[in-house]
Amino acid sequence: MSDLNDSRWKLGDDLDGPALAAFVAFECILSAPLNLFILIYTLVYGREHSMKGSTVLLLCLSFSNLVMSLLYMPFLVIAAAAGEWIFGNSDSAREHFCQIHGYLFIFSVSISAHVLALISVDRFFSIVKTNVHQKYMTWRAVIVTIIVIGVSYIFLS
Repeated sequence: MSDLNDSRWKLGDDLDGPALAAFVAFECILSAPLNLFILIYTLVYGREHSMKGSTVLLLCLSFSNLVMSLLYMPFLVIAAAAGEWIFGNSDSAREHFCQIHGYLFIFSVSISAHVLALISVDRFFSIVKTNVHQKYMTWRAVIVTIIVIGVSYIFLS
């Protein structure tokens, strides 16, 4: 077993750990309640729009950002403030948790980017090809597309 004080677990000298921690904490404090508000408001008060594909895309984007702000950012804040990756009591535990943390980040960012791309496609068809949009961009089609994207990232990563 190697030393837990190994330099590979330390934050690089070119990054200011406390400043990074403060910035990410600020983003997390804003992101979590706002995305939760969007989810709750849309599900509770937006019932007349909840069966549209664009609403499902908005909910998926908000949920993906909420997952990132609750499951990814707090660990990043703590690690940046400490100046090193402190999660795990052995090198292998640190490495596994760090890999899971990185995978969660890549998965969440990828889903968010693809949902943003789907929103742009949805808006394009809504404006330019209204008949096609109404026929093919149903909430079921959007959910199937999001599931296919998520499952493909799980198996291809």
